[in-house]
Amino acid sequence: MNLPLLVKQSVLFPGQTLPMTVFGTQTIEMLQACIQNDRTFGVVCYGYPEMERIGTTAEIYEYTDGSTWLDHGRREFRLKAKGRQRFKILRIISQHLLDCIKLLKKFEASLNRSFS
Repeated sequence: MNLPLLVKQSVLFPGQTLPMTVFGTQTIEMLQACIQNDRTFGVVCYGYPEMERIGTTAEIYEYTDGSTWLDHGRREFRLKAKGRQRFKILRIISQHLLDCIKLLKKFEASLNRSFS
């Protein structure tokens, strides 16, 4: 299963709403392609090595058309997505596309870390 990937500095949990304003052309095009297909993409948090192989699928449920241009020549695209299910990354094709994931059951997504 190929899954478009969005890397963020925060964790998306199942059931959580993800409001976003996106400016990068490549990211806007990736998200618009998601809308044309099944509206699903993956969100992964970077900066924490123990969490970089676990992510959450997100389903886009509201969006603008991406035709808004800002004064400084960049395009603005707004969307809202809902976190759906945790996954584990098995293989990465590129920076923005996962080739192989394993959907996780609720208990499989824990990090098994002690905070004592």
